[in-house]
Amino acid sequence: MEDSKTMAKLSSQFAAISPGMSVDESTSGLVSTMKAFGISSDEVLSQIMDKVNLVGNNFALTNADIMTALKNSSSAMAVANNSLEETIALITAGTEIVQDSSKVGNGLRTISMRRLICAYVQKCA
Repeated sequence: MEDSKTMAKLSSQFAAISPGMSVDESTSGLVSTMKAFGISSDEVLSQIMDKVNLVGNNFALTNADIMTALKNSSSAMAVANNSLEETIALITAGTEIVQDSSKVGNGLRTISMRRLICAYVQKCA
């Protein structure tokens, strides 16, 4: 119950500081990222929100863009042994070029899964 209250508060705060992001989008993005990278609700502010906000304030993409791409790719990127920081960096680079965070997130998911499948069947270098 305490985790639910914490997440509701953090999701509302994150949506409030992120233009174009609803509380629902904030919640689903934060929860999917938490689960993928094993981040507890106590660490959401420092481990997810601060990092996303820093990038959103300094590059040509919004917090909503980053969270959309994270929602689409975080599980696959974590399984492929990428850190949250590496994933955010790849999202930033891709979105700065493509200008479509959803496509970037889907692309990262596809690439990471193909890499894992190739490693599993040992057909790719």
